Parts: sequence; C-alpha cells; structure tokens
Amino acid sequence: MRDATVASTGTLLPWVSQKASSRYAWLGWDIMDNLLFSFCESNETRRYTDLNPISEETLTAIMEAVTKAVKKAIGDEMSENFGLVLDGWTHGTEHYLAFYACYETSAGLQLPLLSLAPVMDEPGD
Repeated sequence: MRDATVASTGTLLPWVSQKASSRYAWLGWDIMDNLLFSFCESNETRRYTDLNPISEETLTAIMEAVTKAVKKAIGDEMSENFGLVLDGWTHGTEHYLAFYACYETSAGLQLPLLSLAPVMDEPGD
C-alpha cells in the first residue's frame, strides 16, 4: 500500500484511502463546528464541498465506532488504581459537569475526559 500512487488512493498519503480521508474530514467538520448529523446530507453542503457524499447513518456509525475504539484504548491503558476528577464549567447561563479519569502511565499523568453533561435544575431543562 505504501507504493500506491496519489491517483489510485486519491490522497497525498499513499497508505490512506480516499474513503478514509473523506470520512475523517466529515467527522472532523461535524464535531469541530458542532453541526447536526444531518448536515452532511444537505444539498447546500454537498454543493460547496469536494468531499465524497456521506449519509447521516454512516456518519453516526463512524462516530459510534470511534467512541468504541477510544473507550477500549482508555480501558486498556488505565491501571486498576485510578482516580476520578470532577470539574464544573459555566458558559453564560448553562452549567456543565465533567468527569475525568486520573491515572499514570509510562508516558506520565493521563486525564482523559469521560463525560461532559449539562446540569439541569428541573426535568425538561
């Protein structure tokens, strides 16, 4: 695969397929800009991008697969002795609570974010 040409893979990195590169771009665009999953199916979006078309279902499946892989990686890396760190954050009138794991590896202290959720005062908030 390392000997593949740019023309055959569609990317500048010969070992990354065009399909994988496109899916990574859709995933990054959606997450970094906090977009609706259906954004990728919008005619206007498709009109102004050169990315390969993707469905909302495919994008959701990719996000679920990435989440599963990250959970496994953190679980494999985390030792039996670990701590939990709780942190609060406010943005305007919204309050959030974050949960971090805290453990050491040979690379040093690790603090992966496990959960970030809004704090609700009443049901339906």
